Amino acid sequence: MRTLKKLRLLFLFSIITLGVAFALPTQNAYATDPDLSLSTFVADDPNDLDGIYSVGDTFVITFNTATNSTASGTMTNAEFLANFTASQSLGTVTGTWTTDTVLSLNVDTAGGSPSIGTLTVSVGTGANIASLDTSSLMIGTTGALTGDFGQTAPVLTTALANDPDNGDTVISDGDTVIFTFTNPTNSTVSGTMTAAEVTGNFTFASGDLGTGATGLWDTATQLTVTVGGGDADAAISDAITRPAGANIDDIGGCGLLYTTTISLTGDFGQTAPVLTTALANDPDNGDTVISDGDTVIFTFTNPTNSTVSGTMTAAEVTGNFTFASGDLGTGATGLWDTATQLTVTVGGGFTASTASSTGGGSGCADCIKPSITASFDQNEFPLKYDGVSYESSQLDSVHTAIIETGEEFKITLSVFENSGRDRIKHIDLLVNHFGSYVLNDHTETFVTYDTNSGFEITDPNNLIATAEIIQSISGNKDVFDFVVVFENEIPQSDVLIRLWDTYNNSLYLHLPDALIVEISEQSSDIVSIESEVSDTEPESEFIVPESIPEAPESIPEAPESIPEAPESIPEAPESIPEVEISPKTWTSGELSVLKAWGGYDVETASDLDVLSKFGIKGEKIPSYVKQLVTWILKDELSQEEFVNILQYLKREGILSNSVGKQSFDVKSQDDLEELTLKKEYIGDKIQFYENENELYAKANLGDLEDKINTLRSLANNAEIQNELISSNLEFATLTNPNDLIYQRDSEWQRNPNTITPFMESLMNNESALIAKAIIEYDKESLVPFINIVITNVYGVNTAITEKTSDYKQSDEQWWDKTKTEGVYIMSGSSSEEHTGLYTTEISISVNDIEGNFIGIIKAVVNFDKALLSE
Repeated sequence: MRTLKKLRLLFLFSIITLGVAFALPTQNAYATDPDLSLSTFVADDPNDLDGIYSVGDTFVITFNTATNSTASGTMTNAEFLANFTASQSLGTVTGTWTTDTVLSLNVDTAGGSPSIGTLTVSVGTGANIASLDTSSLMIGTTGALTGDFGQTAPVLTTALANDPDNGDTVISDGDTVIFTFTNPTNSTVSGTMTAAEVTGNFTFASGDLGTGATGLWDTATQLTVTVGGGDADAAISDAITRPAGANIDDIGGCGLLYTTTISLTGDFGQTAPVLTTALANDPDNGDTVISDGDTVIFTFTNPTNSTVSGTMTAAEVTGNFTFASGDLGTGATGLWDTATQLTVTVGGGFTASTASSTGGGSGCADCIKPSITASFDQNEFPLKYDGVSYESSQLDSVHTAIIETGEEFKITLSVFENSGRDRIKHIDLLVNHFGSYVLNDHTETFVTYDTNSGFEITDPNNLIATAEIIQSISGNKDVFDFVVVFENEIPQSDVLIRLWDTYNNSLYLHLPDALIVEISEQSSDIVSIESEVSDTEPESEFIVPESIPEAPESIPEAPESIPEAPESIPEAPESIPEVEISPKTWTSGELSVLKAWGGYDVETASDLDVLSKFGIKGEKIPSYVKQLVTWILKDELSQEEFVNILQYLKREGILSNSVGKQSFDVKSQDDLEELTLKKEYIGDKIQFYENENELYAKANLGDLEDKINTLRSLANNAEIQNELISSNLEFATLTNPNDLIYQRDSEWQRNPNTITPFMESLMNNESALIAKAIIEYDKESLVPFINIVITNVYGVNTAITEKTSDYKQSDEQWWDKTKTEGVYIMSGSSSEEHTGLYTTEISISVNDIEGNFIGIIKAVVNFDKALLSE
């Protein structure tokens, strides 16, 4: 429908602009052909002899429907200029009608510099090309020119050295160097290369790869050279250049040699492993001294010559490790967990102590405190403060965050703990604070998580509205996200973060003059609303249901006959005082905010904007409430009724933003909330359910938490990460990846009821099979997974458990939200396959071992089982 409207507009435009130059053909009252319009415009170099616009290149113009041209007919340059207007000069061309919808143009004289992605062709002033039944002349403009004017030169991008057997650390026979190019070369795939040919194509700054080196083309873009001859002297970091006479060029063989200089990376053998930690532990915590059954875990930087899962005797332990005060016993045994980790179990007459074995100091098993500098790479930032990332050397000059009440204040702290991840025992965030010391005098404002006492807010001055601490893992770092919403102002103050690990080694982070909290301008709206609270009962009272279920996606119209309100209305219990709003009409400001919030305006408004406008304290409004805006704009819902709904949701705790996020307080997973959904009417007009059955739902607040944890496990799965990385590399090597995405997405949507071979490949790769196994395993749970989609950084499907409505997901709101926030939850599935009242979408971002964003996993979970009919 949208395309039809666009074509009609283009046709009208053509009549207005071109009508003076030609007469439209007589309209056939019985014409059946659709309006003829220009469609696509593609360039090509049939022999790929060069990468520039030149004689012999072609253009192909495609029409949306059959023309009155004769297939295989010809077109002169003069006829082309009469029928078409090009946005850039083409020189001279002649055309051939290959079909009645396709016109192929050959370049006879290459004048001008037409540009891929810019050049378009529109209807000319003397156009006479019409539809097959001659009912309409052609209209419109082609899309921007796609294709190319020939193959571009391959560019050498990487040269990676490797020692397959890690037999030594120097260049030697059997080592390899893998050369990778951007575009296919003129090599024959699986062809070979001699040492002379290697030397003729690559020059190393300090030598070569040996007189006996051999090369093998793995693909047309990858060459593997094996070092040989015993005289190789190239070195890591050598600059590699193209010597004169090199004969590697593009696949068309037109002499476009690779033209780059790069450095040799990788290594010619594994460096010696270094012992980094020796961590003592008592698995059963049966005593506080070294004894049989205690363990010491030795960790090395690089793989050792051990056999994974091999064993070690006490004599071998003593022969490899010396303790200052003794040993681990005559009956000690060792087991290699991996090639970099050895676990030794104490036994048989021990004399070592934890103080001497770990090298920490008197009386401590681990005396190394958590760090925001150790193990951080150059591009890793330990602190993200109010949207700005800081290196550890910049933490004494963090900017002053100016936050308004009602606005989220966010801090992300990444910490390396030498004893391993998930070893942080306690963490505090202190605000309204001055100086680097914690007074502990019950006057300070802070949020805390402790593994023993859980999450807690200490707020003696009533400064905080809500707060949470979200813990996650990124590579070898513990990551803590603090999210705080303030309800009162704070003058300029310091911010202090302190934490300690399970061995009580502490870290303090002092951010001077880092925070100001100002009263939001919306507060005036809050005061004006609350000032209108009446002490007298309104003439008609809104009936609050015991629980409000989510509204269906399609909003039922108000029934023709409305049940009468009950004669007697029970009063609200004294424990929950009801705030009455005086009857009033909607103000323009209220309607403006609601329209922006509900999607009826070009502007947008947040949940907080709406709550603040009506004087309701909270953070999040359920998405189904937005559907009430339709009734408000139709004057089917009063201001009083809408405010009463918000007040009811507040009393029920539904406006809290804590449910559905990964809470650091893991005890919340054991909490069970019983929600009873009953048939009720809102006011005398709105009906949420029309059936007469009462519905009951059991919602485990830990279910969503469990689902998020499962998705995090998927995100850390090696197979899934490898396939995402491989998919990202596929698109990264393309000159214009959007062309491939558009092509695949178009084909996907043209086959709504068909599973194409490409779709099938995404449903049966390793990632999809892992996801399907999760769904199968989870099918008997109360809220099971029913669909999982995995996308790469370009926002397109890499694995699916069932067909989706389209291939590209990055144009969806959930995809952008997930990439920005890390976790995104939406009640009511947005997908066409899983619409309904009781589905929820959970999306999480996927990061590689270095913390780089590499994709997104989205799952649809079903809450239908949670509903029981009485």
